[in-house]
Amino acid sequence: MFPWWAITGVLCLSVLTVWLRLSGVQSTYEIHRFTKKKAEIIDQVSRSKVELSALKSPRRLQSISSGAFELTQPRVDQIIYIK
Repeated sequence: MFPWWAITGVLCLSVLTVWLRLSGVQSTYEIHRFTKKKAEIIDQVSRSKVELSALKSPRRLQSISSGAFELTQPRVDQIIYIK
């Protein structure tokens, strides 16, 4: 028969090994989740940049200004040059 302290020691080491394995797996899942979230955020930033450039396009702004605000190109006498 084994001494009681040897059985206790093996049991403690087994529990410690299982705990370390589980924490490693949990950390791996967490890293994967954060990596996926980072990719989603990068994709969202990219889509936002494209949308912003579309909203700031001169052609779109000109169509809004002439349609909604009834603005036209300035006449020659309306232009003021600043030095």
